Amino acid sequence: KETPSAITVLTAAFLEDIAATTFGSAAEWAPNSIPVGDTATTGEYNTNIRGVGNSFPSRNYFRWYVSSDNYNTERLEFARGPNSILFGDGNPGGINTTFTKQALWVPRRTVQLRTDSYGGYRASFDYNLPVNQRLAVRVNALSDQLKGWRDYDEPFRYSTHVAVTFK
Repeated sequence: KETPSAITVLTAAFLEDIAATTFGSAAEWAPNSIPVGDTATTGEYNTNIRGVGNSFPSRNYFRWYVSSDNYNTERLEFARGPNSILFGDGNPGGINTTFTKQALWVPRRTVQLRTDSYGGYRASFDYNLPVNQRLAVRVNALSDQLKGWRDYDEPFRYSTHVAVTFK
């Protein structure tokens, strides 16, 4: 409860402001952290925190070996230092955690559309519906067809994330 810890939080609003779409593009904005590796071998999820080696990320405090995307991310946390072990399976440098969006009791609808100069697009939506006083459902979906500047650099991704909260 009273253990001091250096934690940096990147909120969903900040991720939208910097136009970060992946964990790697957001990790560049966290202090003392550098994304490690390339997307082909490491999946763009490793981060070197405070120069002490790779930190494997967690998602909602559970170890997660997949690169996160901001379409279903509520916030990113970067806990620095050895006391990061309090917040998951950390290493001496620290640990990074992705928190996914949760169903809330406030109706919300958001649509995001992006295009790039190479003819690609990215569309996502966030739909939160409070069904009644005890149940809420949230659906996040993504269609990502971005294109790179190199020939045949056309990665694509279709994703759906559903969260249900019951009280």
